[in-house]
Amino acid sequence: MLGDTAQQPLDRYAGDLRKLRAAAGRRPDQERTLLNQFKGIGEVGADTSLREIQLVWDEVRPFWDADTRQGPTGHPARRCGTSAAICSRRCRSGRSGHALGPPRFA
Repeated sequence: MLGDTAQQPLDRYAGDLRKLRAAAGRRPDQERTLLNQFKGIGEVGADTSLREIQLVWDEVRPFWDADTRQGPTGHPARRCGTSAAICSRRCRSGRSGHALGPPRFA
C-alpha cells in the first residue's frame, strides 16, 4: 500500500504537489479532496498534510485540525495556538501570532 501511495503523486502530478495545488485552484477544500484521493490518505492524513504545508501554501493558513485545537497540555488552544492553560494574554486579531506579534521566520 505504501508503494501505491507514493506512486500516485508521481503519476498524477509528476511528483510535484504544486500541480495538485494548481489543479485545486488554490482552494483548501479542493486540496483536501485531491489529497484524499491518494490511497491510504484519509481525513487525518489530509489534515496532517495541510497543517504542515500551511507555511508554504498561504491559502491554507491558518489551519486548525483536531491536533491544533488542542494545546500542548491537552487543553483547548487559543487562536494563537497557545494553550489557554498556559497563556493568560489576549491574542491580537490578526490571522496568526500572539500578543507578542506574529512569528518571524528567518
